[in-house]
Amino acid sequence: MHEFGFTSLNGFMWGCGLALFHRVIKIFPYQAADIVLYGVVGVVLSRYCLSDVRASLPANKPMTSAQVRVRGFFLGWAFSVGLLLFEQGTYYNFGIYCCILSFFHYSEFFITSLINPETLALSSFLLDHSKEYGIAAAASVLEFFAEVYFFPELKQIKYVVVLGTLVCLLGEMVRKGAMLTAWNNFTHLVRDRKVEGHRLITHGLYSLCRHPGYAGWFWWSVGTQIILINPICLVGYALASARYLFMRTI
Repeated sequence: MHEFGFTSLNGFMWGCGLALFHRVIKIFPYQAADIVLYGVVGVVLSRYCLSDVRASLPANKPMTSAQVRVRGFFLGWAFSVGLLLFEQGTYYNFGIYCCILSFFHYSEFFITSLINPETLALSSFLLDHSKEYGIAAAASVLEFFAEVYFFPELKQIKYVVVLGTLVCLLGEMVRKGAMLTAWNNFTHLVRDRKVEGHRLITHGLYSLCRHPGYAGWFWWSVGTQIILINPICLVGYALASARYLFMRTI
């Protein structure tokens, strides 16, 4: 494992610790003040995390432990926010969404540090995957809160949230299982020619599906919108994800 794998884990756990700290010692007596505090922390961290995410690509300067730790902390912070929202109850499904989203991005980096440390970079967090990915995430959050305002009862169908959570967990397990099965043959980079040492994987999940990593990601992305009970983004995510995978695999 790459040493930055442990560095990211350190940051992630400290970020998750915010929820425990908040649970034991309430910082402010008013919930609104807590929201402001977490919001300010989130804006500062996200601005830093996304500002130089391309700085560690192989052709550029190497990443530093501080860059890795702060991104791990940011994702741990997002996970802790999700736990607090889940506990609060009103936006429990958005809390589940935050936990699943942050864990996905963190685990992509951590697993890469384990199976293919030579390709490890800040981009392995997939935080700045593409403009389209960012727009899609923003659209899902916007739809969620718009529908909470206009159709609050829509977001309280718990069995749908449970179904979405199960779909996400299944997709996550399939994707991470594919990464661990392919080991150092798995990379976030698309290659158009064979690299020395690379071999075709045909056992395990790859004996059941041609691209289990992509398939897992597809169901994970669709599951996030089921959790949020976003009917518009559910259709949009399914179509956009299918088109994206078609372009990547054909």
